[in-house]
Amino acid sequence: MAIMITNKIVILKNHLDNMNKINQQRLNKFATAYENQLLKAITNFPNEYAFGPLAVPTVAAKMKAAFSAGSYNKDGRAVRETCKELGIKHTYLGINTYLTDPSDIAGLTTA
Repeated sequence: MAIMITNKIVILKNHLDNMNKINQQRLNKFATAYENQLLKAITNFPNEYAFGPLAVPTVAAKMKAAFSAGSYNKDGRAVRETCKELGIKHTYLGINTYLTDPSDIAGLTTA
């Protein structure tokens, strides 16, 4: 039992260390997909959101900062659908691994 807990702590520590190594190209792709999925979610499920479509750019910008800092909540419909769109496992580990993967994404710029 102690070994299993220690392994989980080591894995968590490694991911927290990697949060400083966010791949901006991947972050931009994730954030763009998230903004599009958020707009779809608000349009299709307006009763689930306390804001309307006009607030999407502001909310998406705040979420991009949260994704970068590792301080986001993955449980919303838009994050779930973003993961599905990008082929990412819908877990903190899956999202963080995607965002910190140093490999480039073909056809994208880091701007």
